[in-house]
Amino acid sequence: MPHIALRNVTNFILKNLNMDILDQEIMAVLGRSGAGKTTLLKAIAGLVEYSGSIMMDGKPIDDLPPEKRNVGYVPQNLALFPHMKVEDNIAYGLKIRGLSERAVKERVRYVMDLLDILHLRDRYPLTLSGGERQRAAIARALVIDPKLLLLDEPLSNLNVGLRLQISAELKKIRRELGVTMIYVTHNVDEARELGDRIAVMDDGKIITVGSYEELLAKRMNILSDILYPHNVLKCSLIEKIPEGLVKVRCRDLTLIATFEDRSRFSKVVIPSNRVYLSFEKPRIRVNVFKAKIIDVKLNRNIYEVTLSVNETLLKSTASIERFNPSELKIGKSVYIQIPIRYVTIL
Repeated sequence: MPHIALRNVTNFILKNLNMDILDQEIMAVLGRSGAGKTTLLKAIAGLVEYSGSIMMDGKPIDDLPPEKRNVGYVPQNLALFPHMKVEDNIAYGLKIRGLSERAVKERVRYVMDLLDILHLRDRYPLTLSGGERQRAAIARALVIDPKLLLLDEPLSNLNVGLRLQISAELKKIRRELGVTMIYVTHNVDEARELGDRIAVMDDGKIITVGSYEELLAKRMNILSDILYPHNVLKCSLIEKIPEGLVKVRCRDLTLIATFEDRSRFSKVVIPSNRVYLSFEKPRIRVNVFKAKIIDVKLNRNIYEVTLSVNETLLKSTASIERFNPSELKIGKSVYIQIPIRYVTIL
């Protein structure tokens, strides 16, 4: 599998973009709408024009047409052929490459078995669930045995359960096939869970690259300004407790967090979508607080809730699927719970 290098890649969206993706790496690309994420994938796949150079293992692929680049691409709309059965959709790329019927059947069966969709072979795309369509589209991209798999927000229209399933299958694909992946998403948690590294895009440029923890530590404003608001609180150490945990004081909150031994720290960062709201007191007692709703805004399909714990303000974001609008009233008391693993100390 290849090392991918982009050098000064520029077009109507991308601006002198430079980027390296390592062999067998899952590189997550984060950014808001219009940042250039999809155009980046299309440039690598050879589907849009660009200047500059894209290389695989040191060899330029700029003059190669899409079918010669050995890149698997799963677009956001999946682009399955509605008039073809699932098996025929997956086999299409192999057939146009002229493989024998036997070779096509063997490869298609292997990939369908890998993604657990053999039972769907005779179904048509319009009869499939969202998760089944995603698997079929990924299988079609993988069946050509690509050096690189490009995924454009593959989990964006799935519920939480299906997101977890497809995420697990992508990790399985990387483990069993050793394929390099570039995974575009606007979801921080998806990037954190799947990406070996995260590249943050804005305005056609790569702003920064690193692990989730590195991005928080070095460029906190990148994630908070571009993606979603974090809660950044000043804190002080109360005590170290067993198993790599610490107790910290952040104004009116006493939090338990994981912490690698360092000499100094001054802040904690809590993603707003990991401040969980409930109207009944959670059974778990760690990092649970009683709060009051100060403000509620609806942004597309996400509630943005401002809460107060005494004098400390926190932001919480939640899908509209979780709450009825009548439940989230200003002045109402709620419980919040913050899982230990999502409290990051800087």
